[in-house]
Amino acid sequence: MDLDAFLAAAEDLLAVPSTAERPDELRRAVEYVVDFVGPGRGPGFTVERFESNGKPSALIYRATDNSTRPPFRVVLNGHLDVVPGAPEQFRPRRDGNLLRARGAQDMKLSALVQALVFRELAPALPYPLALQLVADEEVGGRDGTLHQ
Repeated sequence: MDLDAFLAAAEDLLAVPSTAERPDELRRAVEYVVDFVGPGRGPGFTVERFESNGKPSALIYRATDNSTRPPFRVVLNGHLDVVPGAPEQFRPRRDGNLLRARGAQDMKLSALVQALVFRELAPALPYPLALQLVADEEVGGRDGTLHQ
């Protein structure tokens, strides 16, 4: 993936005001990253979706021949919820080499990088790799992670 395409995706994700009191936006952020991975693109990706206390999460992994969840050696874990902020904080802007917006550092961009790495490596690795996306970390939740 080229840098411009990644930054365009990053700006789209950062523009989603995925805060605890906005469950539809939490869902939109999780689905955006699921779509970014593109289960239809990769050979046999499985997406399991969960919800706890109105907060969505997803687990993505390469399907196995026996259609059961494999024992993962590595799980990439990212959260897509952010703390509340003013509307202008959800308008991504570039400042030199920096991309600024609510969630850029903690942790939407890191989750998007994890999704890219997962998308590229999961089909080729000789062991099971998973990508876990949760939307309840900023409110002290662990339920999204515990589902997996």
